[in-house]
Amino acid sequence: MRRLFLEELDRGEPTLGLSPDVAAFWQIVDDSPALQARARLLSQRAEEALAEVLGGATWRAAVLAAVDRALHAFIRDRMRAGDDPAAVRAAVRAEAETAYAVLDQAVLDQAVLDQAVLDQAVLDQAVLDQAV
Repeated sequence: MRRLFLEELDRGEPTLGLSPDVAAFWQIVDDSPALQARARLLSQRAEEALAEVLGGATWRAAVLAAVDRALHAFIRDRMRAGDDPAAVRAAVRAEAETAYAVLDQAVLDQAVLDQAVLDQAVLDQAVLDQAV
C-alpha cells in the first residue's frame, strides 16, 4: 500500500485530488448527503476487497484502509484550505512515510506477540504432557 500510494503521489494521480480546482468538487460532496453516503459505501467496498486480497485479514484491511482514508483526508483538508499542491504533495509524502512506518512496526510487534503466545502454548502443553 505504501508503494502504491507513493507512486500515485509521484505521478500526480488525479484521484488524489491535488488539483487547485478540487475544493469546488468537495464542496458539492459536502453539501450532498447522498454523495457523502456513496463515498462511505465506496470506502467500505474498497476495505472489503482489500480484506479479500489479504486472505480474510479484516483487521489488517481496516488498519490499512484507515491510513489511506487519513492520507486522503489530509490532502482534501489542505487543498480546501487553498494550499499549494506542491506543498501538499510534500507534506502528505512525509505523513505517508510516518504512517506506514508506524504501521510496519505495529504489524511487526503483533507478529512478535503472536509468536510469544504460540511459544507459551507449546510450553504449557509440554508441561501438561509431562504431568500426565
